[in-house]
Amino acid sequence: MKERLNFRQLIAVASMLFGLFFGAGNLIFPVHMGQLAGANSYIAALGFIVTAVGLPLMGVAAFGISRSDDLLAMSSRVGKGYGVFFTCALYLTIGPLFAIPRCAATSFTIGVEPMLTGGAVTELTIFSVIFFALVLFFSLRPSKILTWVGRIINPLFLVFLAVLVVTALVKPVAAVSSVVPEGAYASSAFSAGFLDGYNTMDALASLAFGVIVVGVIRDLGIKHDAAVAGNTVRAGVFSCRTSSPSVTLPQIVRQSKSWSRWGMSPALPVGARTGSPSTSTSPPDGCSMPAMSASSVDLPQPDGPTMLTNSPSATPKVTSRSAATSPSGA
Repeated sequence: MKERLNFRQLIAVASMLFGLFFGAGNLIFPVHMGQLAGANSYIAALGFIVTAVGLPLMGVAAFGISRSDDLLAMSSRVGKGYGVFFTCALYLTIGPLFAIPRCAATSFTIGVEPMLTGGAVTELTIFSVIFFALVLFFSLRPSKILTWVGRIINPLFLVFLAVLVVTALVKPVAAVSSVVPEGAYASSAFSAGFLDGYNTMDALASLAFGVIVVGVIRDLGIKHDAAVAGNTVRAGVFSCRTSSPSVTLPQIVRQSKSWSRWGMSPALPVGARTGSPSTSTSPPDGCSMPAMSASSVDLPQPDGPTMLTNSPSATPKVTSRSAATSPSGA
């Protein structure tokens, strides 16, 4: 009996899972986050990855390890009533109440509305009818989802997404370091990114998508429950590694050998030191002791009788001190 997917099958399943996860929220929130986070975008991205990548991975892995056939069977382990409530609430949330309308609205706003003039209510209605008709067509044929999403649609999508990302990096609107963070990103960038990552709803969708992954893996010849669970976790890890910016960002940074490529410059030049300011004395003669010369001075008479003694070593000498200042100090 087959126990493991081969490499090509694993990539196809992971690509399908990535295509299912990457929805409207993954297009809306990262762009919105980057605009508001500005110079704190890297810290915000870490929080975003935790909930938009880490939690979905845990959801897919949990469903695979549970060896359940569907979400109701998995959630019913807590209680039968809880299982029914949780399953209905989850599918309503990622379905007609939030995620489904957002998918159609985002697709229309990005792809169609810029070409229209004036109101777009009628056009949005027509677009939504066509959009959901196509969704229904593909949804009624789940056995073909690996071919359509994993091997055709998602590779094309990744090509278009790569062109968009590369264009944004090569021709940025402004340097990252020059954009001032706004709102919550100014004081708590990580927490704000954390919430935006959760708002993609991928954490909730991972439990529903786990059902699809399990069905596809079994159609590929993996029948044993333990083997299905293991391959589900492997596909989830591979998919999340693909979707995580932490995998591609170091590669992009390594291609840039200078700060100017990113429109940034270090605060201090390399090798610069800080310390007390240098001092100089002008004119140079001020650095030497003034010359001393013997002079005779009439001193007042002392109060008591004294004996006059002529001794060279006891001859009082008075020298004048003069301060030299540079013209710049005037």
